[in-house]
Amino acid sequence: MFHVLVVDDEIFSVEAVLSAIDWKYLNVDEVFSAYDMETAKKIFETHKIDVMVCDIEMPNGSGIDLASWVKEYFPKTVCLFLTCHSDFQYAKEAVSLGAFEYLLKPIEYEKLQEHLSHALSQYQKQIHLQAGNDKWIFHHEIVEDRFWSDLLLGKCSLEPEFLLHDAKKKDISLSESFRYLPVLAVIQNYEELLTSWYGNDLDFAFRNIAYELFGLENFSLSIATTSSNERVLLITTSFEESASEFENSNRTNKIRSQVTVFAHTFQKYFHAALSVVIGKEVPFSLLPKEYQRLSKKAASSQYFSADLSASDLLINPKFAELHQKLKLWVEDIFSNRPDQVLAEFDRCFCSDSKNSLQFYDLLFHAVFLELLKRNISAYTIFSDERLQISKDQITPKNIRDQIQILCLVLFEKTQKIFSETTVIDQVKTYISHHLAEDLSRETLARQFFINPNYLSRLFKKETGISLQDYLLQERIKKARFLLETTQLSVSEVHEQSGFSHSSYFSKIFKRETGMTPLEYRRALQGV
Repeated sequence: MFHVLVVDDEIFSVEAVLSAIDWKYLNVDEVFSAYDMETAKKIFETHKIDVMVCDIEMPNGSGIDLASWVKEYFPKTVCLFLTCHSDFQYAKEAVSLGAFEYLLKPIEYEKLQEHLSHALSQYQKQIHLQAGNDKWIFHHEIVEDRFWSDLLLGKCSLEPEFLLHDAKKKDISLSESFRYLPVLAVIQNYEELLTSWYGNDLDFAFRNIAYELFGLENFSLSIATTSSNERVLLITTSFEESASEFENSNRTNKIRSQVTVFAHTFQKYFHAALSVVIGKEVPFSLLPKEYQRLSKKAASSQYFSADLSASDLLINPKFAELHQKLKLWVEDIFSNRPDQVLAEFDRCFCSDSKNSLQFYDLLFHAVFLELLKRNISAYTIFSDERLQISKDQITPKNIRDQIQILCLVLFEKTQKIFSETTVIDQVKTYISHHLAEDLSRETLARQFFINPNYLSRLFKKETGISLQDYLLQERIKKARFLLETTQLSVSEVHEQSGFSHSSYFSKIFKRETGMTPLEYRRALQGV
């Protein structure tokens, strides 16, 4: 079932659209109306809108302005413009915002219904495509992990022809022209860390920190799980026979430097007893042998890095001092005090561009880990378009701007969490408005930027019942209300109450009330 919003400053135009369209035929569950931009925004903030039909000219903000805002904050919503203006500039702006249709008034309502039907179909295709992409990415990461771990552990054929064919079939980059540098990381106190409050996020954090740190030019990274507490970072580089000794040495030093930052960061914030051993660049056929060598070396080392030279572990004294102040900087960022952070940044790095770049990396990763500690979705924060800037675009000159943007994004995203009403109150309100939708724990956690496990624990702590039980209670409550006050069929009732199958609905309804939905309605009617 879909939700549609009609926005037009002419009340009669809105009412005409609301009454002329056969919304039931379009599988539209609820139609909202707004007469200005601010009202429309409030509806978006409290309800999921699948399709918006919007006029161009409105007071206090045009339809173009509204569509631009929707594109930024609710990019999945499909927009149709319905306007009296045939001006090409309006049409051009509408197209640039990804408008599905630009329709001129007056329009026959049958035609409008056709366009709405196409728009809703387009929305459904987008949702299915996105769901498919999400599943593919998730499952592909598992497939890739298994491919590399089987190769390293010698659990598959090591014939190059077989491996190349298998990699191609699984969409994994494998080539005889590449060299692979394995970095073995062994978490010595893995079992202890799993029982800590962030245990469920340990592997997630490990992978995300690694992927961010090794997003270097001319490198790619894969991660393989070779045992419960072992992860192998496979850094892929293009093999160039023409490369000079200096170029090869520079590349190796760059990788070793990143490994140093990664290991220290992970150890510091997760209190991990970590052994890290850097191997040699080898073709894929020699990876199993190199992995065996690293395993033996790691077994004889209990502390960070058996393969790093002493010079790699030396940190600039000034940088070491700032490392101690990092916690205060992170607190300032989360408190939305960019002026204090920038003033300190200017004081420390006004003439030290090299270390400013290094500290910038460490600061962003410290923020990432702090988000995990606060049970806030790090992905939601860092996926914001304003923070999407490649490392080669980061310069000492624009670091200040990026820090300021980070403060702003954190403030905007987290104010929903730290508002006057509690998170659980907000979750309950959201559930009441979206019962007909898929309300999995993960869906709700994404909506409020918090960790799914934390949401479950917090909900149970504050309400005394599990999130799943509460959802079930609310859906049964809505189903009873609909059976009591409407003439909707049982099938329509189960859909609007959020039950996926009628048989499951009947079973649960009878378990909770002692009667089937049909028996319940007949009892009310005295039949």
